[in-house]
Amino acid sequence: MERALQAILVKYETDKQAILAARQETIIIFGHIEYTPGPVLIGCPLDNWCIMRDIVVVTYCTLKWLNEPEYADSGYGSRTEMFMELKDIYPTITWESPVTVIRWV
Repeated sequence: MERALQAILVKYETDKQAILAARQETIIIFGHIEYTPGPVLIGCPLDNWCIMRDIVVVTYCTLKWLNEPEYADSGYGSRTEMFMELKDIYPTITWESPVTVIRWV
């Protein structure tokens, strides 16, 4: 059986610019969401753009266990900035929340 196409939806213009310019190749998503290595469509239907990439690594942990390379590669300058921006997107997120870290090329 063929695997369904995986997709990552992003909201912010800064994410769009960084992803399209290949400056951002990692994303942190609230919850343990099942993604597997392979093709992924990344985009925003509200802004009418998308791009195909290949997932190479999927990591599951809690927010407090993310290290600097993971949050820096996702475009955050500090742990505090990461938490505050994720809190804007996911209002119920805490340091104990499960997250999925997806890296693509």
